[in-house]
Amino acid sequence: MKNFMKQWADLSKTTMMSSQKIADISSELMMNLTQQQMDMVGIYLDSGNKQVQAFGQVKRLGDVYTAQSQLLEEFNKRVFNNARVTVEMLMESKKQLTEWVQESFKQSSEFNPMTKVVMAAGAAIK
Repeated sequence: MKNFMKQWADLSKTTMMSSQKIADISSELMMNLTQQQMDMVGIYLDSGNKQVQAFGQVKRLGDVYTAQSQLLEEFNKRVFNNARVTVEMLMESKKQLTEWVQESFKQSSEFNPMTKVVMAAGAAIK
């Protein structure tokens, strides 16, 4: 009975640690994605301000086209960079979640022998 209680306590502790880990991963991802969205808002506001300034300084129609193409080029670079950073963050979160799942399976195999069978089958498929 004492051994069973210890196993139950260990399982509870492991479950809580595992839950905290996924909460940390999710929280970090949401904070980073929110920051990326804020950065996008800044990009749009900055681009709008620069466009208004550029239009205030033009003398000819050709200057408008030149200013717009320069602003659009800068805007595109900033948006693509933001998208690249966002994808990198998502890939890092995917990696962390994959590691979390693998670690959770390892830990659960200590409590459930059937998990070893599932892990072995998964390794055979790779």
